Amino acid sequence: MASSLAPLERLSLEIWEKIGFYTLISPETFLGPPSGLCPLSLVSSTITDKLSVTNNSRLYARLFTFKFDTLATRRRLSQRWLTTRCLAAELIKRCEAMKRIRSKDFRVDDLWTTYLMLSESDGKNHAQLFDWANLHDYVDFLITHRAHIRSPLAWYQDGTIDALIVWIMWMTTSRERIRSESLDHRDLVFHILRGFIIVGFRVSYTGQNTYLGWKTYRIFELPTTYAPDSSFSVPLASSDELETAYGSSPPPVSEIMHYSHKLKIAAPPVTAAATLSFTIRAEAAQDVAAFRTSTTLPANRQIAISLGWTGPTLEDMHYFHHQNRIQSMDKPPLTLDFDFDEPSDDQSDDSDLDEVVEFASESFSTRYDSDWYKMVSCYDPLNGNLPLRGPVYKIGSLTGSWDGRLLLPDHPRIVNLSAGGQSNPAAVVIHNKPLYWKLQEHHCLHPDEPLLPGFDDMDGEDFLNAWLPQGITVTHLEDAIEVQDPRISQTFRYETFIPGSMAPYSKSACEKLQTPWISDSLDEEIADVPKADHDIDVDLSTNIDDDDVYSDTVSHHSSGVADILITGETGERHADAWGYYTMIGRIRPWDGLIVLLRTPMDLHQQFLGTWVFKGYLHDQNLVGRWRETSTPANIVGYEGGFVVRKISDT
Repeated sequence: MASSLAPLERLSLEIWEKIGFYTLISPETFLGPPSGLCPLSLVSSTITDKLSVTNNSRLYARLFTFKFDTLATRRRLSQRWLTTRCLAAELIKRCEAMKRIRSKDFRVDDLWTTYLMLSESDGKNHAQLFDWANLHDYVDFLITHRAHIRSPLAWYQDGTIDALIVWIMWMTTSRERIRSESLDHRDLVFHILRGFIIVGFRVSYTGQNTYLGWKTYRIFELPTTYAPDSSFSVPLASSDELETAYGSSPPPVSEIMHYSHKLKIAAPPVTAAATLSFTIRAEAAQDVAAFRTSTTLPANRQIAISLGWTGPTLEDMHYFHHQNRIQSMDKPPLTLDFDFDEPSDDQSDDSDLDEVVEFASESFSTRYDSDWYKMVSCYDPLNGNLPLRGPVYKIGSLTGSWDGRLLLPDHPRIVNLSAGGQSNPAAVVIHNKPLYWKLQEHHCLHPDEPLLPGFDDMDGEDFLNAWLPQGITVTHLEDAIEVQDPRISQTFRYETFIPGSMAPYSKSACEKLQTPWISDSLDEEIADVPKADHDIDVDLSTNIDDDDVYSDTVSHHSSGVADILITGETGERHADAWGYYTMIGRIRPWDGLIVLLRTPMDLHQQFLGTWVFKGYLHDQNLVGRWRETSTPANIVGYEGGFVVRKISDT
């Protein structure tokens, strides 16, 4: 019996996959959804079926790899997330989100889609969001629209929405774009960001908020870390321990669809992005402002020494005004390669696809890897064994010289505000002061035992002393430090990290170093590997993306580092200008939180007291909060934001 189908209709799915794919791969069809499939689908209902995502998921998966980046996904996730069905579903989700972004139709899920696309971007994602979806216009619309409404979508009403918009703002900010902003828009952004920085302390606050144009009462709950400050030993043992902990509360958690899988993910702390965005705008203002300072200052340090002058010189002021700059999130360049690798004939529907469009610089998205691992594995302080956990801190990152600035709120007003007074946050002036550090990392190497944390008067692990025991003494050796704990009369050795060397420690330390495997459960060692291998011991021809049947397990090699201490100082170049300080600190293994204790050594600055700095690394920027230590840790003290950028490894 002769077939009633036309010759085109009798072509196989594989052939229609190639027809659809090669119809849509060109520089002209790269941007935006694959709308070129529509004319082909109009030929007949049979061809429509053969081009549908249900029957031809490989076509849509290959189109996904043509239009979007996958290198970050391959590093962070397992093959279960990269099947043809997963990639096809993610293509449809992203295209629908991009259409809404382009038309300024707001949905919360689209914020997650945008944020994760930016964090996975090696060029293609940026092109889709900026060049087709007009993301800049969308972000400006959200900033302005939310500043003039009083609904639940207004600013400071939803912690997740606030965090995602401010982070997207930072990730799409460039110095060139700031210079093109209108003064009204720049002032509005400053007001919004100032709110997060000023009211960035870790307890709820109810106060009158008038700086966006109306009088109302709001409750601010701004998490700055993924677990309470008072806990170094995370995960916590019980929910009772979490209830009695003090400091920052965990960030809000969402459940979203990501590559067709349900994903629990924490919102990134909003105060960090607000501090970064505020600082880069302050720097932009300095770029165009005339350099004015007292003409009575010595011209340089040599003249200052001859005059017996202590303090900044004109040269120091000029450096801060024009050269002290944080790292901005530049847009990666895009390179398309149309030399495609054909999938083999026996490649199953569920096997992961080779990327068909390569980005010239494959390292751009790695700057967001540690942020990703924190968000997907550090949202529950009671759980240290979440399946997508990977390295939250890269070993050796702090060693080097750092330039940045303190954001100092006006003291009387901020104290009134933090005590529950009726001060208007808009009236709190933020002063900028230079910040310079030279830091070293010191590692307790497996199988040595690390220094135990110290405890404060409230039985919390002593955050205000950088989680260190009171009264310790630190002796610097040629290639290590020795830490004496007076509580137990025991000495602990920490090997000094050597940057830029094939052997990161001394020869004797490298010989004794043991690097066990971390698999299925989280050891105390801090992982430091470029990627976490997610082992799925199943046949790829099965439905490995079925969450009811298979789950991810993480297996990777430990760095062998059981604990990290940091020592440092102001540095010779800047001590005479801005004061000589010593630093000591620690890194929390669970989420990579860095805590540094700064002590003034100059007699004329002793009255400033000791300050503690806490924060996370975001690429080359260390950003977070500082506070004085004279106020008990469970009470709000004088505090503000800070950000420093790594300028060298020495």
